[in-house]
Amino acid sequence: MIEEAVSLLRAQDLALDRVRGVALFDPTRDALITSLKSFDTAVSAISGVPNFIGRFGSDAATRIVLQLSYQYFKSIDTAEFNETVFEVTWRNLIEELEDSYWIFRGVANLRYFQTDRHPIELGGGVTIRGRCPDDLRSLGFEDAVWERIVDDWSGFGASSFVLVAEHAMEKEARQSDSDGQL
Repeated sequence: MIEEAVSLLRAQDLALDRVRGVALFDPTRDALITSLKSFDTAVSAISGVPNFIGRFGSDAATRIVLQLSYQYFKSIDTAEFNETVFEVTWRNLIEELEDSYWIFRGVANLRYFQTDRHPIELGGGVTIRGRCPDDLRSLGFEDAVWERIVDDWSGFGASSFVLVAEHAMEKEARQSDSDGQL
Protein backbone atom coordinates (compact mmCIF):
# COMPACT_ATOMS: atom_id res chain seq x y z
CA MET A 1 0.00 0.00 0.00
CA ILE A 2 2.85 2.41 0.83
CA GLU A 3 4.47 1.64 -2.53
CA GLU A 4 1.16 2.36 -4.26
CA ALA A 5 0.88 5.66 -2.39
CA VAL A 6 4.44 6.58 -3.44
CA SER A 7 3.53 5.83 -7.07
CA LEU A 8 0.45 8.04 -6.79
CA LEU A 9 2.46 10.91 -5.28
CA ARG A 10 4.99 10.69 -8.10
CA ALA A 11 2.42 10.29 -10.87
CA GLN A 12 0.41 13.30 -9.70
CA ASP A 13 3.48 15.28 -8.54
CA LEU A 14 1.97 15.73 -5.07
CA ALA A 15 3.81 17.08 -2.05
CA LEU A 16 4.50 14.77 0.90
CA ASP A 17 2.36 17.05 3.07
CA ARG A 18 -0.66 15.53 1.30
CA VAL A 19 0.07 12.20 3.04
CA ARG A 20 1.15 13.45 6.45
CA GLY A 21 -1.22 14.14 9.27
CA VAL A 22 -3.59 12.57 11.75
CA ALA A 23 -5.95 9.81 10.65
CA LEU A 24 -9.62 10.76 10.34
CA PHE A 25 -8.84 14.46 10.96
CA ASP A 26 -9.01 15.61 7.33
CA PRO A 27 -11.28 13.47 5.11
CA THR A 28 -9.80 14.98 1.93
CA ARG A 29 -6.29 13.99 2.98
CA ASP A 30 -7.48 10.56 4.11
CA ALA A 31 -9.16 9.95 0.74
CA LEU A 32 -5.79 10.01 -0.99
CA ILE A 33 -4.82 6.89 0.98
CA THR A 34 -8.24 5.23 1.40
CA SER A 35 -8.84 5.35 -2.35
CA LEU A 36 -5.78 3.19 -3.07
CA LYS A 37 -6.60 -0.25 -4.47
CA SER A 38 -4.49 -1.90 -1.78
CA PHE A 39 -6.01 0.01 1.15
CA ASP A 40 -8.85 -2.43 1.89
CA THR A 41 -6.41 -5.35 1.72
CA ALA A 42 -4.15 -3.59 4.26
CA VAL A 43 -7.12 -2.92 6.55
CA SER A 44 -8.14 -6.59 6.42
CA ALA A 45 -4.59 -7.79 6.96
CA ILE A 46 -3.80 -5.56 9.94
CA SER A 47 -6.65 -7.08 11.95
CA GLY A 48 -4.74 -10.37 11.87
CA VAL A 49 -1.64 -8.94 13.56
CA PRO A 50 -1.20 -10.44 17.05
CA ASN A 51 -2.90 -8.38 19.80
CA PHE A 52 -4.49 -5.98 17.29
CA ILE A 53 -8.13 -6.86 17.98
CA GLY A 54 -7.60 -7.09 21.75
CA ARG A 55 -5.78 -3.75 22.01
CA PHE A 56 -7.57 -1.64 19.38
CA GLY A 57 -10.61 -3.61 18.17
CA SER A 58 -11.53 -4.40 14.58
CA ASP A 59 -13.29 -1.03 14.22
CA ALA A 60 -9.91 0.73 14.51
CA ALA A 61 -8.28 -0.98 11.52
CA THR A 62 -9.02 1.83 9.04
CA ARG A 63 -7.69 4.48 11.43
CA ILE A 64 -4.55 2.51 12.25
CA VAL A 65 -3.70 1.79 8.60
CA LEU A 66 -4.15 5.48 7.80
CA GLN A 67 -1.97 6.54 10.72
CA LEU A 68 0.67 3.96 9.84
CA SER A 69 0.81 5.54 6.37
CA TYR A 70 1.05 9.05 7.79
CA GLN A 71 3.82 8.00 10.18
CA TYR A 72 5.78 6.47 7.32
CA PHE A 73 5.52 9.60 5.16
CA LYS A 74 6.38 11.81 8.13
CA SER A 75 9.71 9.96 8.33
CA ILE A 76 10.87 10.48 4.74
CA ASP A 77 11.98 13.53 2.78
CA THR A 78 11.15 12.41 -0.77
CA ALA A 79 8.36 10.37 -2.34
CA GLU A 80 10.05 6.99 -2.32
CA PHE A 81 9.66 3.61 -0.71
CA ASN A 82 12.37 3.19 1.90
CA GLU A 83 12.39 -0.34 3.30
CA THR A 84 14.31 0.69 6.44
CA VAL A 85 11.86 3.48 7.27
CA PHE A 86 8.93 1.16 6.63
CA GLU A 87 10.43 -1.52 8.91
CA VAL A 88 10.97 1.01 11.71
CA THR A 89 7.40 2.30 11.33
CA TRP A 90 6.02 -1.25 11.32
CA ARG A 91 8.18 -2.27 14.29
CA ASN A 92 6.88 0.74 16.25
CA LEU A 93 3.32 -0.46 15.65
CA ILE A 94 4.20 -4.01 16.72
CA GLU A 95 5.86 -2.70 19.90
CA GLU A 96 2.75 -0.64 20.60
CA LEU A 97 0.64 -3.79 20.28
CA GLU A 98 2.94 -5.75 22.59
CA ASP A 99 2.59 -3.16 25.37
CA SER A 100 -0.66 -3.69 27.26
CA TYR A 101 -0.81 -0.12 28.66
CA TRP A 102 -1.33 3.34 27.21
CA ILE A 103 1.04 5.81 28.81
CA PHE A 104 -0.07 9.44 29.00
CA ARG A 105 2.53 12.07 29.93
CA GLY A 106 2.52 15.81 30.31
CA VAL A 107 5.36 18.20 31.09
CA ALA A 108 5.48 21.79 32.31
CA ASN A 109 8.19 24.17 33.42
CA LEU A 110 8.49 24.90 37.12
CA ARG A 111 9.09 28.40 38.40
CA TYR A 112 10.62 29.45 41.70
CA PHE A 113 12.00 25.96 42.36
CA GLN A 114 15.48 24.88 43.37
CA THR A 115 16.90 21.55 44.60
CA ASP A 116 20.12 19.57 44.57
CA ARG A 117 18.45 16.22 43.93
CA HIS A 118 16.24 14.97 41.17
CA PRO A 119 14.17 13.28 40.04
CA ILE A 120 11.86 13.79 42.98
CA GLU A 121 8.92 11.38 43.14
CA LEU A 122 5.82 13.20 44.35
CA GLY A 123 3.55 10.15 44.04
CA GLY A 124 0.60 9.50 41.80
CA GLY A 125 2.82 9.46 38.70
CA VAL A 126 4.14 12.99 39.26
CA THR A 127 7.87 13.76 39.32
CA ILE A 128 10.09 16.81 39.33
CA ARG A 129 13.02 16.44 36.94
CA GLY A 130 15.86 18.51 35.65
CA ARG A 131 15.19 20.30 32.35
CA CYS A 132 17.11 17.88 30.14
CA PRO A 133 16.20 17.26 26.48
CA ASP A 134 17.63 13.72 26.52
CA ASP A 135 15.62 12.81 29.63
CA LEU A 136 12.40 14.17 28.10
CA ARG A 137 13.12 12.39 24.81
CA SER A 138 13.59 9.11 26.73
CA LEU A 139 10.07 9.62 28.13
CA GLY A 140 8.66 9.92 24.61
CA PHE A 141 8.46 13.69 24.25
CA GLU A 142 9.32 14.78 20.72
CA ASP A 143 11.57 17.70 19.81
CA ALA A 144 8.52 19.93 19.30
CA VAL A 145 7.65 19.52 22.99
CA TRP A 146 11.21 20.44 23.96
CA GLU A 147 10.98 23.55 21.78
CA ARG A 148 7.76 24.60 23.53
CA ILE A 149 9.38 24.05 26.94
CA VAL A 150 12.34 26.23 25.87
CA ASP A 151 9.99 28.94 24.56
CA ASP A 152 8.17 28.98 27.91
CA TRP A 153 11.41 29.00 29.94
CA SER A 154 12.01 32.64 30.59
CA GLY A 155 11.10 35.50 32.82
CA PHE A 156 11.13 36.00 36.52
CA GLY A 157 11.29 32.79 38.53
CA ALA A 158 12.41 30.49 35.69
CA SER A 159 14.11 27.38 37.05
CA SER A 160 15.95 24.42 35.56
CA PHE A 161 13.22 21.97 36.51
CA VAL A 162 10.07 20.53 34.98
CA LEU A 163 7.05 18.77 36.39
CA VAL A 164 6.16 15.51 34.61
CA ALA A 165 2.80 13.84 35.17
CA GLU A 166 2.26 10.25 33.97
CA HIS A 167 -0.76 8.00 33.89
CA ALA A 168 -1.01 4.40 32.65
CA MET A 169 -4.24 2.84 31.43
CA GLU A 170 -4.78 -0.71 30.21
CA LYS A 171 -5.36 -0.99 26.48
CA GLU A 172 -8.63 -2.56 25.57
CA ALA A 173 -10.67 -2.54 22.41
CA ARG A 174 -13.52 -0.09 22.30
CA GLN A 175 -16.58 -0.89 20.27
CA SER A 176 -18.21 1.74 18.09
CA ASP A 177 -21.72 2.93 18.75
CA SER A 178 -24.52 2.57 16.21
CA ASP A 179 -23.16 5.58 14.24
CA GLY A 180 -19.73 3.95 13.86
CA GLN A 181 -18.08 6.42 16.25
CA LEU A 182 -15.70 5.32 18.96
